[in-house]
Amino acid sequence: MLKNAQKPASLSRRVHSPVSVTPTLAPRSRKTPPPLTFARYSLAKATRPDQNEDRILSLPRTSLGAVFDGVGGEDGYIGSLVASQTVRSHWKKVLSARQVSTNDEESDASNIDLLLLLEYVILQAHHRLCAESTRRTKEDGTPLRPCTTIALAALDYQPNSSECRLLCAHVGDSRIYLLKANGDFHRLTDDDGFFSLLVAREMLTLEDAWRIDQASDASQLSQLERAYFERRNGITQALGDQVEPVVHLAELAFEPGDRALLCTDGVHDNLTDIEIAAIMRSSARTTAAKKLVQRALEFSLQEHQGVLRAKQDDISALVISRNY
Repeated sequence: MLKNAQKPASLSRRVHSPVSVTPTLAPRSRKTPPPLTFARYSLAKATRPDQNEDRILSLPRTSLGAVFDGVGGEDGYIGSLVASQTVRSHWKKVLSARQVSTNDEESDASNIDLLLLLEYVILQAHHRLCAESTRRTKEDGTPLRPCTTIALAALDYQPNSSECRLLCAHVGDSRIYLLKANGDFHRLTDDDGFFSLLVAREMLTLEDAWRIDQASDASQLSQLERAYFERRNGITQALGDQVEPVVHLAELAFEPGDRALLCTDGVHDNLTDIEIAAIMRSSARTTAAKKLVQRALEFSLQEHQGVLRAKQDDISALVISRNY
């Protein structure tokens, strides 16, 4: 069932300042990894600046980052909070188990692909949210259903070499982008959203879905396409939903000079991929996240002026850069 991704007010404030750090510990190797910079920034919806349902998890010392976008007001705030806490704790357990098994050639744990471990960690967060829904109710007595999206990236360094893999996992419509050192820009994730549903039902081609999603003016769309565009915030799965989600996994080389962007839909709903790429290319690695969020916020304030893409929402970005 298509879930409405509009997110009412939450319970408390979650606003992050930009942070730039360099890791000292890698998931698989005792060797000091090539320096990375983690920079993050998040702002709450302009109409409720003291309440933010997004959450950013930045763990540079263990080479992991994630963004979460809670779905549904009080439910959503709890969803992103509990999911981020669960991912953090289980990631720590995964790394501890792998470290213990490093010198044990007969251990199965050391041979398990890290992508599968990321899937395990994410599903543990889903199960924790499902458990929360069975023991909590709202103030009015109605059941609580905490749900959240997730976009997660981990860096895996190959022992005795400078090679590094970028491991990506996501559920929902939070996205991961890659800016290569040569300036090429790629979206690495496909949303679990309304457009994907239309493509699966052969009501749209991939090309048309992308064109409609990236429209910046109503004149670029037919009446039917405009109706599709207005439903772009619907998501088809999330952590904590009644049906266990399919975790999308991918891996690729992460080379010196590359940058990965993890962001919630507050960024990519307001800005096109072309605009996101331009800001990423023109910004320093320590300021790119802040500039993206601030630009998306500026654009979102035009929502009541009839601007097609403008949408007020919580806005969050995490940029991970491999410096050399």
